[in-house]
Amino acid sequence: MELVELNAGLGKYFGTEQGLLVVNAPESKALQLEDGDVIQKIDGREPTSVRHALRILGSYQSGETLQLEIMRDKKRRTLEVEVPDGMTSGLMPEPAPMLRPARALAPIRPNTPVEKT
Repeated sequence: MELVELNAGLGKYFGTEQGLLVVNAPESKALQLEDGDVIQKIDGREPTSVRHALRILGSYQSGETLQLEIMRDKKRRTLEVEVPDGMTSGLMPEPAPMLRPARALAPIRPNTPVEKT
């Protein structure tokens, strides 16, 4: 699932000033989300960012139910969802790889000419 935070232009287009736009809905239909939906509340909680929404969704266990309040086609809807097995595997972003320098660089001393290679 891919979500983005609404800005003023997107909000005007989708008919709401708050929420997270579903750019790519999850492949699983368990959450009942579609591309273009705007998630406004998850079980009464207003997600403040994409990361916050994923944390909220990731806090549920398989078999629990939750309500997603969304805007679809500029109309408010409430989806009653049962959390499927392994839901967070497709929702949580993969951790970023650790970055490290390829090799250690020697410090540059002031007033030292730099060789061109």
